[in-house]
Amino acid sequence: TIVPDPLNRSVMLIGTKESIFKSSDEGKTFNKAQGDIQDVAAITFDISNPNNVLASTENGAMYRSENGGDTWQKN
Repeated sequence: TIVPDPLNRSVMLIGTKESIFKSSDEGKTFNKAQGDIQDVAAITFDISNPNNVLASTENGAMYRSENGGDTWQKN
């Protein structure tokens, strides 16, 4: 899953079986997000506030980030 920030073209998140990775430089480099999220199925930004991000896993667990995808907490 690859999802761009709706308000900042330089930022994107990639969800994989291992974790979520964030790029702040148009995809040139990626950093692994903090949290225990794995098997990412979907990611969505809150278009009115891209600091709020939701992600779901293949087994239906929901996670949220309140800092643009840097850290994740299970809901």
